[in-house]
Order: sequence, then C-alpha cells, then structure tokens
Amino acid sequence: MANRSACGLERGKLPRIAALALVAALFPVAAPARQSGVAAANQGTSGVKNGTKSGAKKIVVIAHRGAHREAPENTLASLEQAISLGCDFVEIDVRRTKDGGLVIMHDNNVRRMTNGTGKIEDLTLAEIRRLEVKNRPGTKWAGQKVPTFDEILERAKGRMKIYVDHKQAPPAEVLAAI
Repeated sequence: MANRSACGLERGKLPRIAALALVAALFPVAAPARQSGVAAANQGTSGVKNGTKSGAKKIVVIAHRGAHREAPENTLASLEQAISLGCDFVEIDVRRTKDGGLVIMHDNNVRRMTNGTGKIEDLTLAEIRRLEVKNRPGTKWAGQKVPTFDEILERAKGRMKIYVDHKQAPPAEVLAAI
C-alpha cells in the first residue's frame, strides 16, 4: 500500500489535494466477483451482475506534482519518490516554451521553483534547462533541473501511470509526445 501521507493524502489535509485527485479516486472500477454471477446469485449474494460486483470501487493514489512533500515538485526526483512510495499515478503540469519545448512546471513563471525569472512561454528550452530547481534544506535534491515532458514519459514508462495537466501546452502537441 502506498504511503498516503507522502503522496499528499494524510488525515485532515484533504483540501490540499487537487480536485483531479479527488475525482479520480471516486471513479468506479468494476472488480471481478469471486464466483460467477449465476453461482453467487444462487447463494443469495446481492449486487452481483455479469460476474462483477456492481458499485465496486478502487481507490487510486495520485501523487500531485510527484511526491512533492518528499522531493521538489514536478521533478524527476519527485517522480522517483512517487514510484518508490507505490503511488498509482503521478500528476504533472506541462507547459510549452518559447521555442516549442514541453517542460514540466506548475507555475507559468520559473521564479518560485528555480534560480531564474521569467515566464516559461518567454524562455527557450535551453534557457530553462540551464536553471536549477530550488532545493529544500540540505543537499539531497541539489542539482535538479526542470524536466522535459519526454524525460518524464521515458522515466515513468512501464513503472507509473501519468495524469497530464496541460497548463499552457497545445493538446495536440502533448498527445503527439505521448
């Protein structure tokens, strides 16, 4: 089971979770019945239809901006932390640079998360790649760069499902990259 606190699901902190995480956690997913629908119905089990339990739900854990309480948000480190914690999905924010690169950052400006300034849409991919993500106390996460969408996709492939929030990126370009 995932460490729900590290994935942002600690008791009493639900308002901090993005609406998308809450909505995704409530989607009903059919679970297979232990017996065929006919056998279960013959034994008086209610709610079994076509071999599945009606209304069965599976809770999924979505690491918002990666495991952002463990590592700097929307970085390869936060993705790796979410994977190691056993989260089901990682939510990432995709933005387009001035020259058409797709990068991962929640804010439209690099100031809060990096040692740089400026809007992502006004910076080139090369300019953004030269920036360093601001570190938390200590040096554990030193040297983190703003990842590209391709880097996140490559690192997560076969290991983690991704929930893409395209902030300022043309949907067609995001889909083409996937």
